[in-house]
Amino acid sequence: MRKHGHTELPKSAKTLLKTPRNTSGLIRNFCGGEYWYGGILDGIKSRLTFGDFQNFQPGHTVTIDIFVDGISPYKSAKKHLCAIAGCVVEQKKPFEIALWCGNIKEPDDVDQFFEDFVAEAKVLLRDGFRIDGIPSTFSLKIDKYIGDALARAWMLRIVVPPHSFHCCERCVYIYFFFCCF
Repeated sequence: MRKHGHTELPKSAKTLLKTPRNTSGLIRNFCGGEYWYGGILDGIKSRLTFGDFQNFQPGHTVTIDIFVDGISPYKSAKKHLCAIAGCVVEQKKPFEIALWCGNIKEPDDVDQFFEDFVAEAKVLLRDGFRIDGIPSTFSLKIDKYIGDALARAWMLRIVVPPHSFHCCERCVYIYFFFCCF
């Protein structure tokens, strides 16, 4: 396109997508693997266009759902991924918030894995957020936290052996209720 007179266009897709040249600060080592945190607000901005925000009424609430799950993408390699993803409910456009990759099934420390997410979510839920060029402030609402039984057990630190009798949160609460009283 540049050869045909469109000199205002970038030379590569990296420039167009604003891909960082140095990613050493984006990926951290912790919890027995590598961790990347993209952020809730950056994810929302990546999925909603400037026009979407302009169409919202002043004080509009952006509602998102949060997904937590782990997968083993390779059969031959013992790498596991654990992800926090979000989805803008009004637009049904998912985005990634955080990714962890390691040789163990999930991160060692649940609190450390969710630390950045919880800190950002607290600020956004309390104060809302602004978009450059739009005068109004938007509020955030997290509607649902979605995860399968294993992800929920890991998040709640419930030890679930295979074929365990106490396999769900309700069973664990009932078990603890009768054992403690």
